[in-house]
Amino acid sequence: MTVTPRGGRTSWRRGRFERRGALLLLGLFAAGWLTFIFVGALARATDLDARLTDARSQTAALAAQVEAGYEEIDFIESDPYLEQAARGLGFGEQGEVSFALPDDAPPAQPLPLLGSPESERMTSTPLEAWMELLFGTT
Repeated sequence: MTVTPRGGRTSWRRGRFERRGALLLLGLFAAGWLTFIFVGALARATDLDARLTDARSQTAALAAQVEAGYEEIDFIESDPYLEQAARGLGFGEQGEVSFALPDDAPPAQPLPLLGSPESERMTSTPLEAWMELLFGTT
């Protein structure tokens, strides 16, 4: 047998507490959801910031390459370079004799690496190597 207070009705305070609990639970859920969304947006913003920094460094590197290309074009278009290139093709000044190695010339000896043993190092100076190449044995 159950006893119902005051004419068979349940306490109005009990229903009020259940509503407050439900609203509190709903509020906590909404706050958690908003926190989750905010953390996700913050993570995406951090990722985009890192990508932006990477893109800026790549852009700076490409800009440096473009600038080096413009400097190379300016050098290639300069008169001293064109004169040197023309001499290489045999268009020198009057009285100049063009010089080129014959097609059957032996290949150059490989340069020894720094720190290699003395036995692998060159036994002659570069001048002696040129003299031998141009005029035969010295």
